[in-house]
Amino acid sequence: MKYYSNQLPIKTFQKYSCIKGVYRILDAVHYDLLSGFFYELTLNDGQSKIKMCTACESIERLDFSVGAFAFIEAVRGAGGHWKIRECRLVTSEVALKSLGFVFDSQRYTRARMQNSSELLTEVSSEQLTELILVAKNRLLARVEQGVLFDAWLKSSLKRFLSNIVCIDFRSQIERDYAIVFGLVYSLFINCVGPSKRFDMRIKEDLTFLELGEEVELFLDRHLPDLSSVFKEVIYKTDPLCSVIGDLKEVEYIKAIQVVACQEVQCFGKKLLGNLEAA
Repeated sequence: MKYYSNQLPIKTFQKYSCIKGVYRILDAVHYDLLSGFFYELTLNDGQSKIKMCTACESIERLDFSVGAFAFIEAVRGAGGHWKIRECRLVTSEVALKSLGFVFDSQRYTRARMQNSSELLTEVSSEQLTELILVAKNRLLARVEQGVLFDAWLKSSLKRFLSNIVCIDFRSQIERDYAIVFGLVYSLFINCVGPSKRFDMRIKEDLTFLELGEEVELFLDRHLPDLSSVFKEVIYKTDPLCSVIGDLKEVEYIKAIQVVACQEVQCFGKKLLGNLEAA
């Protein structure tokens, strides 16, 4: 079994009659027909965009979220128009590998057996370790006040951590940033279950907004070197699904966005993990 780690660039599509690969869905327009319906999807390979329609007979094989990465199988008709035969969301591992990240699959097998506290011990920065302790104490205080962390949130948190620790970052501090601030980010974008999303622009969930402000205030006072990183990740990084945000150029933030999208925001959907090479 192989992953599509080397995607065909969209600009080379004219050379082929069929393509298979992992691409990001930027837009989806629904069209009704007398005998059914189809979608027109806008796909992106990081450099170029292309619009494709879904074939009517492929409707039952569609599963996607705008902004997320999906496995696409498409054929080109006589008129030169592309039609999608299959469209499936992929795991963060497949999405990350399609972007050139190194993901340790064996480490992921072990990570799935660890709890969240064990995974957080992989943070080596003393400052970030101190921040984790402060955050745990604040969260425990919130729980005592009656704030509930439902099964959806706990599962999303675990899925994020078990994936992010398997990525090979350029430096240990970037890895630490991805684990700690990425975890907070994943809570902000999907903090209260599948029926309600957190949007920093609307600021509708006061509980988690206040928690974020408390972290920001703590960093400004005690760990100012980390404050700018926190603000960049939490306040200036849009979710990929919720607002169709652009992928950041900074590698560890890009990794945070992908894992938070595929493993947190798409949690509950069937994600393709192993794809057979064409």
